Amino acid sequence: MAATRSSPRTPSKQLGVGQLPTEGLPDYIDLSHKATWDNVSTEIFLQCVQEQILFGRRLGTTISVAGYKEIAVQFAKRTGRRHDVKQFKNKYLGLKKEWQAWNKLMDTSKGVTGIGFDRSTGLFTASEEWWENLKTLFASFAYQY
Repeated sequence: MAATRSSPRTPSKQLGVGQLPTEGLPDYIDLSHKATWDNVSTEIFLQCVQEQILFGRRLGTTISVAGYKEIAVQFAKRTGRRHDVKQFKNKYLGLKKEWQAWNKLMDTSKGVTGIGFDRSTGLFTASEEWWENLKTLFASFAYQY
């Protein structure tokens, strides 16, 4: 005799996940679940984040839940793509880690790396001595393997 279960054995993946606010969104918005980030969408996302920070929707170093929901609405209005709040959080944290690494690389008070950055050309700069040390280092690695 089989027992009747009142709930499934595995919890629903959507349990506790609310719907994104749809008020004021156009009907043609893409509802895909995969977040795609090109330069334009990243820039729009950062503009939305900046607006939420200026509105005071940042708690410490992260955006509040209400802020992420508003980012989702504004991003969808501007791009026609709707993403989950979790996707926006992941993007925010990823960009934050990249910024921290970049800031550490460029900050000479945290250790001299010997690398600079030329904003006009968009290229990294280093002295000839630094390049020679790098070549020697790679040559020793290649010799070991």
